[in-house]
Amino acid sequence: MVTLTNAQIELLELFKQDLKEGEMQELKRILLAFKAQRTFSILDTLWETKGWTKEAIQSWAKEHNRTPYHSQNVYLAKHYEGRQKRYKKPNSCPYTGG
Repeated sequence: MVTLTNAQIELLELFKQDLKEGEMQELKRILLAFKAQRTFSILDTLWETKGWTKEAIQSWAKEHNRTPYHSQNVYLAKHYEGRQKRYKKPNSCPYTGG
């Protein structure tokens, strides 16, 4: 069973009647603006408390911190094993021949 938040309950109470399409679009715009403002406020607080700098953020963009998943490793191992059986040279690349 899903439990509604206090904000969801309040919105349901406020909008018991149907809205026209234009009103619906305006409501979505207002709610998204509120959510964006709240998100930026949280990020500003994090930025200040963590001591982040523009340079730190830019360096993060260049990092490669992807974590392979176990299922991905299993798939790749099987895929590679199948390729090894098809080609005479176990270390050859089927795409480049190297």
